[in-house]
Amino acid sequence: YYEIDFDVTLKSHQTFAVRAIKVLNDFSKGVPFTKCYQRKKLQIPDCYLEILMNYTKSLGQLCLADQTIKGKQGRLIHFFHFLEANGMTEISKIQSHHVLIYIDSLTNYANSTKETILYTLRDFFKFLTTHKYNAYHLARLFPVIRSNKLEKLPSYYTTDEIRMIL
Repeated sequence: YYEIDFDVTLKSHQTFAVRAIKVLNDFSKGVPFTKCYQRKKLQIPDCYLEILMNYTKSLGQLCLADQTIKGKQGRLIHFFHFLEANGMTEISKIQSHHVLIYIDSLTNYANSTKETILYTLRDFFKFLTTHKYNAYHLARLFPVIRSNKLEKLPSYYTTDEIRMIL
């Protein structure tokens, strides 16, 4: 009605408008409104829930930070949704072509984000092979993950670099 898609990243003026609309909507229904409206997160497809929980438990045993584990979970949930949408609901049957199609679908991501996704997938596939969930050794798809460390602009310039620019 207000031509605002609530599920995309909004500009600041749109965020304000969306919040006002949601508060007024809740008020009109007699529902208490919340301080903060969060986007709905992707839910784990049921067919992958157990494997994700087992993988998460193994990450916890490695003493990884909670934020690291949550990041890996989020990337894998996205991957699992892709698999489910393409009719793949059994972890044991995932093959290299499924993974390659998924990677090709990551067109709107920055290179650094793609690299992070690849690292997560490689680690997950090593877990699958080690624990005999999948016999295809999918981690071999990523023997080397190339990253361009010079892709970002530097966060600061030295005095000599500023002189050269001027």
